Amino acid sequence: MSLDAAARRRYARQLLLGEIGELVPNESAVMRFAASPALRDPAAAIMGAFSAVEHLKEVLGIGAAREFPSDLTLSTEG
Repeated sequence: MSLDAAARRRYARQLLLGEIGELVPNESAVMRFAASPALRDPAAAIMGAFSAVEHLKEVLGIGAAREFPSDLTLSTEG
């Protein structure tokens, strides 16, 4: 998948690491986790960071990559 300019800015840190490259969370999973359009960008950032860590664990041989928990939802409530 090719990233547009906004996505390249959003995932700039991951793109700097050759082991990760263009590792981008699934949009429907992001929206399910975000639970509201206002939380879409934070949700994508969290899922991207989680995916990067899991991928690096696998690349470095320190554990198997896990899937992002599908039962989590972001909330603005404390």
